[in-house]
Parts: sequence; structure tokens; C-alpha cells
Amino acid sequence: MVRVLLCGDARAGLRKINEQVARMHAKLDEKHHFEAIFCVGEFSASDFSLWSDGDADIRPQCPVHFIDSGNGAARLIKDSPKGQEVRPGVHFLGHFGVSRVAGLCVAYLSGRYRADLFAAAADEAAIAASATTSGAGPGPTWEEVRAAERLAEAAKTQAFVDGIYYTPHALEQLKEQIANSGGVDLLLTSEWPAGCLSGVPKEARTGLDKDMLPNNSSPAVADLVSSAEPKYHAVGLAGQFWRCPPWTHVHRGEVVPATGELHCGVCRMVALGSVPSTVATARSAATTDTGANQQQQQQPQPNQVSSASELKQQKWLHGLDLDPHAPPAQAADATPSPWLETKKASEGEKLQPLQLDVTELMDPKDKRRWLKKFGVLPQDLQFASNRIANDVEKANEKANKNKGPRRESLYSNQKSDKRFKAGKGSNDAFHQKERRAANGKSAGNF
Repeated sequence: MVRVLLCGDARAGLRKINEQVARMHAKLDEKHHFEAIFCVGEFSASDFSLWSDGDADIRPQCPVHFIDSGNGAARLIKDSPKGQEVRPGVHFLGHFGVSRVAGLCVAYLSGRYRADLFAAAADEAAIAASATTSGAGPGPTWEEVRAAERLAEAAKTQAFVDGIYYTPHALEQLKEQIANSGGVDLLLTSEWPAGCLSGVPKEARTGLDKDMLPNNSSPAVADLVSSAEPKYHAVGLAGQFWRCPPWTHVHRGEVVPATGELHCGVCRMVALGSVPSTVATARSAATTDTGANQQQQQQPQPNQVSSASELKQQKWLHGLDLDPHAPPAQAADATPSPWLETKKASEGEKLQPLQLDVTELMDPKDKRRWLKKFGVLPQDLQFASNRIANDVEKANEKANKNKGPRRESLYSNQKSDKRFKAGKGSNDAFHQKERRAANGKSAGNF
């Protein structure tokens, strides 16, 4: 089990983080100390600095690993896209990627979302057409068309644009790394995933300021967390602490070898508040998921007056116990994935059922049991089922392709006419049958 801390927007508040962790460690046995701190949101301050004056002598209580979307993020991403140790015990993870930290598989994404980059990658013509709304002429100018083309090219070939804005190219590369990682324990992003409130009961949103979300959420992050399916997802920027009710994964979980049934686990999203900028705070600054009594409170100094923002200070530290060797846990209060229906609608096709080859997971005893009962292994059954389904689908397609238009009679259906009897009117002349048909009666046999 690995004990870690999640931290919100630091904004050059390394000293505050270190003081808080020192107080927490003082109340814990050494074997229960935290092994790493993960910071999300804006780590750098508004003046582009990573720490305040006088913090040069600070050595963190435990290693600090951070992503950044603040004013100093552009310099970090440009100078150290693969990450670096900016000072002893403080590590910038990088622009995006997957790393092993304290035994955990950690995926991360620095920077922020920009809608036009993703629109450019999806449809270059849409960007050129949008120029007409801003220009006074009937169509886009040559310069606007060229700018749209350059933006589309950057979105497809570069990882970041204008310093801190990630592109679809970066997202695709990150997804590939996650797919090859074997399962993500912790996903770090600055922004909230757009649509994460879908399916969340109203009582679970109590105290949540939804007005802060539009400017601090990203549909790209929603797509990322939906495909990565991590155990935990940490976000910042909104300045509020909130634990989203867990949602169930679609593909990641534990397979029961005896039955081949997939029991999907859940993802738990934790949003964190901002680190206080002054020593005085009016609320607790930390909680843990493990039930340990680690809440710490800082009272305002007698000669200081707390501002309204300080009185509303949100929790900015959150502790977790993670087992890197265990699959995602299940939860009784889990809701369906918020993006499951959205994905169905966007793809315009039904999701294919998940097929798992459990034969490789079976021990010899299980294989013998299957062979004795069914005569074949699970993979042989699945292969035969897929082959039959494909043959039926091809036969239906061929029949529909060769079948001509259905021919319908000009006359009323004889079976629907209760007065009609077999053979009645068969000897009548043709004009008599036509007259009956014109009156809505059965025409008889011809």
C-alpha cells in the first residue's frame, strides 16, 4: 500500500505545503508517513515564479511531483517537456506522459484546453469558415485561410501551442502511452473533465459552485479520463474541494477465471482547493480517504483579519492509500460512466460487446473442467460464435441486396374481406371483378 497526498493549486506555496505536511507527520508513526505529494492546477504563481521569496532553503517533507497550467507553465513545458527536478525533492513531471512514482502508475497532462485547436484538427474547413463571422467581407481573407491552415497543421503535428495549450496530437500520444502502461493508478490534470456532473444526484452537488466549472473544464480531459479509466483522477483550478461519486468503468476491472465474467471497477475524482496565500486560514486544510485522523486546522493570528476568501478556504490536501497491484475497486454507490451515452451518440453506432479471452488466465484444472463439460475451451466457443454471427450478417446483407422492390396487388387483400369465400366470383367476367375492386370489395380469383 502506497500513501500519497493530493494537493490543489500551489501558486508558489511550497512553504505552506511543507508546513502542513510536517504537522501531519508529527502526529503519525514514521511507517505511516506519506511517500509522495502530487500537485495539480497552477503550481507557478502569477509572477511566473515557482516559489515565494525566502523558500530557497525549504526541503520538502516528502518528494513533490507537480504538473502546471499557471503563468510559469510555458517556460517549464518548453525547457523540460519530459520533466526535471527543479530543486531537491521537487519534480516537474513534464508536459504529458506516464511515469512510475513511488510504485504507482501516474498519467499526467499539463497545460490547458483551447477549443479552436481541436476544431482545427477535426475540420480545417470549419476554421476557415468561422473567419467569416469575425471579418466584414463576404468570405475569409487569404491571411485568415493561411492562419487556419497553420493552426490545423500545428494541432496535428505539435504537442503544445502558444506555451500552455495542448493539442489533439498530444492527447493521442498520451492515450497510446496509457494503453501500453498496463493500467493507470492516478491521473493528474489541471482541468475538470467536462460533463462529469452528468448522472450525479443533486444531494451530492451540495456546496459545489457550478459557475466556476465552464472556464475550468475540458472535453479533451473528459475523453482522456474515459479512455484511461484510472483508479483516481485529481483536478484543480476551480478553487473548491469536491469528491465526485464514483463512476463505473466500461472496460477495466477484474475477470473471474471460472466464468469469464468481467467485474468493472470505479474511478474516483477528487477536486482540490487552492493553497492559502497567507498563514491565516479559517478551515481545515487536509483530509484522507483512509479514515485516519489527519485533519489539521490553522487559526487566524490575533492581529490579522481574515478576508472573505480566506473564510471560504477549501480543503487543498487529500490523502490516499493506493495498492498498485490491485485492480480498480468496486463501489455500491457507483453511477454509470458520465460519458457512456455521449460516446454512443457521437460514434453513431452501438458499442460492440467486450470479448475477453480467459483461456490464458485459466489454470490446468479449470481447462480440464471446461473440456469435460463442453468439449472445447472458451476461446473455441467464442471463435465459433463470431463465425456464425459473421455468416448470418453476410447472408442478410446479400439477401437484402438481391431482393427487389416488393410488388403489391392493386386489389384489396382477400384475407381481410370476411365476406369472401374461396372460389367465389372465379367465373365472373373481368369487368365485374374490376367493379368490385373499385367499390372496395374483394375482386375474386382471376
